[in-house]
Amino acid sequence: MSDELVVAMVQAAEVISLLAAAEDGSKARRAKAKSKSTADYSPGLRPVRNDKVCSEGLRPVRNDKHLRAMTPKELGEMAEAEFLTRALEMGMAVAKPWGESRGYDFIVDDEGKLCRVQVKAAFSEGRQGSYSLRAYRSSKKCYTKKDIDVMAGYVNPEDAWYLFPVRVIRKLRSLKLFPASKKKRSKHEKWREAWWVVRK
Repeated sequence: MSDELVVAMVQAAEVISLLAAAEDGSKARRAKAKSKSTADYSPGLRPVRNDKVCSEGLRPVRNDKHLRAMTPKELGEMAEAEFLTRALEMGMAVAKPWGESRGYDFIVDDEGKLCRVQVKAAFSEGRQGSYSLRAYRSSKKCYTKKDIDVMAGYVNPEDAWYLFPVRVIRKLRSLKLFPASKKKRSKHEKWREAWWVVRK
């Protein structure tokens, strides 16, 4: 056997050893990531993130200073992004109408059932733990079934969603909610997390 062949065989063995070591390292990293991912999620709950967390299963504590610096339009866009995320997590398809001339923000499709959804949000707590949602259009007219099918109200500090069929809000200009209060309850509490309103 020639010296050149021996050298080539030794080099090939070294390459194979390096590839095997890299593969073992890759497997270990994947196993660690999978373990971390499993630890960060609880069945049936929103993911628990690794930054400041309110408590197990709840969303992380928000940066109030950052929220106060945001414009109303930016806050509205954030609420829309939250709605989009939640609907997609539940397996619904979501479409956004072209332009801003319609009275609704999204069209939600759940197995062929289509709903026009307008998203409203509350970011600041009022008296007695209350949160107010505006229930009218920019023209200050109340929503009707000609405009939307559902109004989705997002209470940001509590990460709570309320889904109102338009018949419930058609004569109301505002809604007062008490998602965290144990003393004062809102008559609208039955619509909290009522995702069946937009589902088939």
